[in-house]
Amino acid sequence: MAAAAVAFAGCAYAEAFNMTGTWALNVEKSNFGGAPAPKSAVVHVTHNEPNLHYTVDFTDPEGKTHSQTIDGVLDGKSHAQSTEQGGTMTMTRLDDHSYRELWTSTDGKTTEDATLTISPDGKTANRKVTVKGPQGTFEATELYEKQ
Repeated sequence: MAAAAVAFAGCAYAEAFNMTGTWALNVEKSNFGGAPAPKSAVVHVTHNEPNLHYTVDFTDPEGKTHSQTIDGVLDGKSHAQSTEQGGTMTMTRLDDHSYRELWTSTDGKTTEDATLTISPDGKTANRKVTVKGPQGTFEATELYEKQ
């Protein structure tokens, strides 16, 4: 979830959806693949194509709060992350309403591959994610609603 939170090829899409705003996770409409669900998550996004800056504030299943800020570029290139988890992030625009993000841990043993798709009306974002690591594979589908 922390590396999640949410991120976005270098193609210039004339009508690319601007994600700027606040997005709240709808826990009830999300599926965490049997893993414990977070209590809440809110993503604050500043999107200035091709740059994305977002902060994810979330409360884990035990009630502990966390915050993570990620800066990304929708250019299809790998960029080092200065977050607590480190690693690299590659963000690639797929079309004007979707992008793919691939986070790889510093040691290369864990990856988080996610596709985020914004609804045509711009009110919801569906994030499908697969995490692969030493503990196995985990899949989730997260639904975010624009506030």
